Formats: sequence, structure tokens, C-alpha cells
Amino acid sequence: MSTPVAAVIDIPVETGLGVAVRGHAIALFLVDGEVHAIENRCSHMDAALAEGELDGCIIACPLHHWEFDVTTGQCVEPRWLPNARPIHKWPVQVIDGMVHVELPAEDA
Repeated sequence: MSTPVAAVIDIPVETGLGVAVRGHAIALFLVDGEVHAIENRCSHMDAALAEGELDGCIIACPLHHWEFDVTTGQCVEPRWLPNARPIHKWPVQVIDGMVHVELPAEDA
């Protein structure tokens, strides 16, 4: 189920935009004109990834600088730790300048 969550123009370029949608903490990022939606929670200590620094497609957690690829949700640094797990990524559509995130029907 597609849910409108924010306007594309509201997403900062150097960081992300955190939104809450039906119980999900989601971080929106704009990379090369494309919007990506990932879990707004570092898999290390739950820091808000939308508040981190974005470098290309890599977001650095503001707490301990763990790095995630916002296009895949994969943890890219540090890879060797047991809890360096990927974070959830949601499909996104942009319709008339609004970001729509695809959430599972059971979350409706």
C-alpha cells in the first residue's frame, strides 16, 4: 500500500528527512535525483540515520559513524561486527512531487 509521506523538496541534500508512518521510523534520502527510504535506525545503537551525514549514497550514523548504503540498506562499515546487519529499505514512488512509500498491507 502506497502512502504519501513528504514532498521531495523537503528532503535535505547533505542529510535525510525522518518521518514516522504507521509505526515505522523511516529516513528519506535524495541521491542523484532519486529518493530512497530506509529504516531510520542504525542497527548498532538505534541512532536516527536521517540525522547523519550523507556522502554520495552512504549515510554515516551520527552516533558512532557506522555507514549504510541508502540505495540498498546494506551496512558498509564496519562489516565484520556481528550486529552490522542491513537495515530495511522500502520501495518508493514520486508522484506529483510527493514521496510515496510502499508499506505492507498488514500495516494499513
